[in-house]
Amino acid sequence: MIFLFALLGKDPWMEASMEDPEYAAFQAGDLHTLIKIDPAWIRAAKDFRLIRRLLTHNPEHRIVPPCYTHTESDLSSF
Repeated sequence: MIFLFALLGKDPWMEASMEDPEYAAFQAGDLHTLIKIDPAWIRAAKDFRLIRRLLTHNPEHRIVPPCYTHTESDLSSF
């Protein structure tokens, strides 16, 4: 959220909680509600899915390009 709030010109160090309707809408992926709360979200709408994926995606399930994946046998050849 720090990066995203900085993009929107908001206080990037603001504490985020589910009690904040803007944060709750972001976590739920509800772009329409975000735009109703603050029209500045229109600027981020184009990249909303990408930004949300980067900020909320589970790292264990992150897709890693093949050039960055190595097996132990690949590493032993170095």
